[in-house]
Amino acid sequence: MHFQNYQGVKGADFSPDQKWLAVASFSTVIAVYPFHRAVNEGTKGKVAAFLAKFQDDSYPVREAAHRELSVVGMAADPQLRAGTKSNSAEFRWRCRKLLARLSRPESAVRLEGHQGELTCVAFSPDGCHLASGDDRGEVRFWSVGDWRAEASILITQATARRD
Repeated sequence: MHFQNYQGVKGADFSPDQKWLAVASFSTVIAVYPFHRAVNEGTKGKVAAFLAKFQDDSYPVREAAHRELSVVGMAADPQLRAGTKSNSAEFRWRCRKLLARLSRPESAVRLEGHQGELTCVAFSPDGCHLASGDDRGEVRFWSVGDWRAEASILITQATARRD
């Protein structure tokens, strides 16, 4: 898997359920990518049904299937990669286009609010929260799901030093 990130990466963490990949880059914005690695048979069947519609004679049907696959996200990755070897030029093009879209930063949830450059990200063990830290000493806590900032603390030398 290749995610395009032009600033570089300082840290990353998978959510415990393997549905999200949080990335701290050399910026103030956290990128959280949908990352469904564990694919069940139901999802595989759903992806296969959408891919089959790429062969439909109706252009609107092919377009609708393309949109639906973009919502499925990274769970479709293995089948999209296999589709890049199809005999159909349009089928290959659609699979390549979806793979490229899923790897771009624009496909990520963007969490903004830090004033300093990010240094780390980590999911809580239960996967309900994401913590992020920056080089100014601010730690922010985010709610997974609605991705809202819940709290932040500023750790300074005075608060970090307890004699």
